[in-house]
Amino acid sequence: MNMYGFYRDTIKNGQYVTMNRKENYADWTASIGGNYLIDQRTAIYGNFTRAYRMPDYGAFTPLRKAQVDPTNAGYTKSISNNEIVYNSELGFRSGFGDFNFDVSAFYTFIDNRLATVYEGAVAVLRPLGNNDIRGAEISLSYAPQAVQGLSLSTSLTVQNAIFQSFLIPVRTIQSANPDSIFGLTLVNQQTDGTKKPVYAIDLKGKQLPRVPSQIFNASASYDSKYWGFDASVNANMNIYNDATNLYKANNITWINMGLYGRYPLPKGQSMRLSISVKNLLNTDYAERNVYSTSDDSALNQRQLVARGLDASKVYYNGIPVMPRRFLVTLDYKF
Repeated sequence: MNMYGFYRDTIKNGQYVTMNRKENYADWTASIGGNYLIDQRTAIYGNFTRAYRMPDYGAFTPLRKAQVDPTNAGYTKSISNNEIVYNSELGFRSGFGDFNFDVSAFYTFIDNRLATVYEGAVAVLRPLGNNDIRGAEISLSYAPQAVQGLSLSTSLTVQNAIFQSFLIPVRTIQSANPDSIFGLTLVNQQTDGTKKPVYAIDLKGKQLPRVPSQIFNASASYDSKYWGFDASVNANMNIYNDATNLYKANNITWINMGLYGRYPLPKGQSMRLSISVKNLLNTDYAERNVYSTSDDSALNQRQLVARGLDASKVYYNGIPVMPRRFLVTLDYKF
């Protein structure tokens, strides 16, 4: 990766020079899988994948440490390694009558997980240590022969997504006072120039931010010659806004619905009028908070409240769920 001209650095007499950085993120991907049919409707399947993700340009935002000349001792690459993902899955699927079901278990290990976080007002890519995700999913579908065109399906995913290794430097406290860290684990990471201890929060075992522990989906659809409908429900439950798990997010449920009427015309042509509603319940929670993913800002806010700051005046910037909206379409098939 040749990023010539991507960085500039002020040198002698305030003049700018173009700085070149060459990064090498060569890697490999492989996968293997199998599917064994027991009968026409029953099978056992499994797969294993090793994949990688290299940093994108967001990883090389010209921060102060990255703007110095690479020959200088202060030069630090933003990200040294690719994100490596190991994923395995084992499942069983079968059916009876008008029903089909699928049960599976999965395990994912992410080494050097790369995630988008905010530094000031800029979204950048940063490593978030090693992540461990394990869980199971069950899904059920129903397509009754007695009602042609009707389809019902539902699924439930239960997972445990945690940090295996990740340290957050602490900027907001000067000692390891248990009353000021709200149950978090501190480690003495190093000693600064004044010989005072410099602490970091050990996030091992903490749930990954914005990754729900339970995900529920359900959908229904009907399609006939003259009309049809569809409806879906998606619920994300047990979510934390921050890496330290100090702020739990609201469970979020989205419901979408649609209805259409079709008018057949000669020679296979037709007209169709559709009306759909997104976010039927008009959920107005923040879908995610920013500025609190990979640093100790959440801890800082909790400390401010503990010191007497009115909790109703403690704010985060958030990305809201889109409000209820209607979509009307008219199409002509010829």
